[in-house]
Amino acid sequence: MPEIRRAAASSTWEVAHHHQELEFNLIIAGKGAYFLEDRHYDLMPGTLVWLLPGQRHRLLRSPDLDMWVGSLDATHYAPALLEEVARHPIKRLAAEDAVALDQLYSHLSQDADAPDVHAAGLRYAVMSTMHAARTSAGPPPPLLHPAVAQALAMLRASDEIPNMAALAKRCGVSASYLGDLLTAQTGRGFVEWRNIARLERFQNHYPESEDLLTAALAAGFGSYTQFHRVFLETTGTTPGNWARKGNDGGPIRLPRMSHARDELSPGSQRLLWSNLGAVQFSAGGQWLAL
Repeated sequence: MPEIRRAAASSTWEVAHHHQELEFNLIIAGKGAYFLEDRHYDLMPGTLVWLLPGQRHRLLRSPDLDMWVGSLDATHYAPALLEEVARHPIKRLAAEDAVALDQLYSHLSQDADAPDVHAAGLRYAVMSTMHAARTSAGPPPPLLHPAVAQALAMLRASDEIPNMAALAKRCGVSASYLGDLLTAQTGRGFVEWRNIARLERFQNHYPESEDLLTAALAAGFGSYTQFHRVFLETTGTTPGNWARKGNDGGPIRLPRMSHARDELSPGSQRLLWSNLGAVQFSAGGQWLAL
């Protein structure tokens, strides 16, 4: 059977080793680092790590590092799982997903004296871990620097900011400093965020006139040509195609100009005990040897 056990806090440095089972670790407290071949990964609460069979690894742990350790032999997974693990050996889970798994493992450990219940729980726990590894939205991004948050709010509120220098002056910082912050914290620069703000305004104006050019000019674009180019680059479709779909096309999907996650689904993707029986585990069947 698979095994899931608690590896309590310890002050030891674990020597490099390997094992024949597929292993996963869920960090629930403390910090540490895994050294896997030629790479190392920082560990913190909510980190899920997969260790391939035969893969040499070494764990550097703080005295308070606390984690769950699961292991599966080759009879309990399909080769497709190993391929997935090799591509994504480590992931930070959303807090609610990490808590759900911690609670699930804790309940499971209390059923060890009931073999049938324990066996069913182990299978569910393994499938839940795989599901979280594939679908968890991850932790929220760190809070933006105040100057970045202020700059994005200004761009969203007004199209009367011609360039980075003018924006930086309003934020009370230098243009080079604000430009570096924007790129480092959001992955986008002034022009991209200004265009995103204009597309937001276009989407608000369009229902009033149902005319693409009128709404584009009202949003701050200088010409229909510029609007068309930005719309296509940002959304992957033309304004005309989007307009023809009407309500079926839905709102334009744009990066969020706030502290919210950028293009990530909010909330937990975990499965609950109460509705698990209704789920068809097509993907899970490909990963597990059922």
